[in-house]
Amino acid sequence: MLVGILLVFSIMIANVSAAQLMKKFVGYTFSPVFFTAFSTLFLILCFPGYALSVVLQNKLKSQPLTFGLSSPFSLFGPGVRVCSLKPILTKILPLTLIYLVTNYLYARSLIKLSNTSVAAGMASEIMFVYLLSLIFLGVKNEGLASNVRQLLASFCAFAGVLCLTMTSCDETVLETGSNGTTTENSCFGFSDQLQFFIPVLFAAFGAAAYKITFKKLLGNISSGQVSLFLTLIGLFSVVITFPAVCYVLINEFEQFPANKETWTFLIASSTCGLFFNWLVNYGVSVTFPLLIAIGYSLPVPANAVIDRFLWGKRFAPQQLVGIALSFAAMILIVIPLPQNKKEKSQLKKESYSSAPNEYQKAETLPFNA
Repeated sequence: MLVGILLVFSIMIANVSAAQLMKKFVGYTFSPVFFTAFSTLFLILCFPGYALSVVLQNKLKSQPLTFGLSSPFSLFGPGVRVCSLKPILTKILPLTLIYLVTNYLYARSLIKLSNTSVAAGMASEIMFVYLLSLIFLGVKNEGLASNVRQLLASFCAFAGVLCLTMTSCDETVLETGSNGTTTENSCFGFSDQLQFFIPVLFAAFGAAAYKITFKKLLGNISSGQVSLFLTLIGLFSVVITFPAVCYVLINEFEQFPANKETWTFLIASSTCGLFFNWLVNYGVSVTFPLLIAIGYSLPVPANAVIDRFLWGKRFAPQQLVGIALSFAAMILIVIPLPQNKKEKSQLKKESYSSAPNEYQKAETLPFNA
């Protein structure tokens, strides 16, 4: 239980740190494409990190060091090579594209919105996962309690985003020369706020689409196989992002990080995102997915505390209501429901997740946005 609690807070810290550092980076330089490409490269280290942890565990248990390292390579089925053309075209490339676009939209949303607003807006992913699950995973027969819980969570997520897009005013500190400062109040109406939230909503939809597509194409796979797949995403992202990065930099749509401070934020945020994926993959193999899901929900209040007391962000009453509703949506979705004997026997057979239904299995898949 202690390991689970430590994992919950470690996942929260890694998630919040990655987002806060990303916000500082895009605040210094408008480079969401460059950030997405650079941070995705760090995913290449996911499987090496997993392999190192397996070797250390084997050493502690006095087992052969390579014991268990070959099983992840059956990711696409027995006898199918990881580098085969068919899985590359039908599984790796589609998920890599979804991953890159979603992370780009997430990074772009931080240019205009606070980390708290973005984290709360990403709670709408719950609603999109539920809708996509109804269409592609067939969760409508999961039982009344499960469907009611998912509908309530979706409603809270939608209401939370609606509250966050209402009129709000921010107090901005301006430099006036001779080390003097003054403040300026800037207010945004519903249409302006909604425009700022469009990238967040599309990012939430992208994250949901990634999880459902992942579940549909790969099913229930082990944490080692997830780590291997994330490494493959990192490798194939180079092919996709290199031309895009060259284009935006040559045409000066984005700026290349020009000083040590921006590079520090970039590398630190990417490293925290890598640790987040490591912790999630390790967590689902040693503890309950419920605890991992709780770790997903805590960044909303954690970002609110940091934005308020560290960066001086002031929240309007309706924004606080929206944050509370978004947090409630995340908590609702991780509340465990009673399981019958049939479900319990099915859970023991699952290799990746012990969540009680297809919807929750999709919810426990790692995604660093």
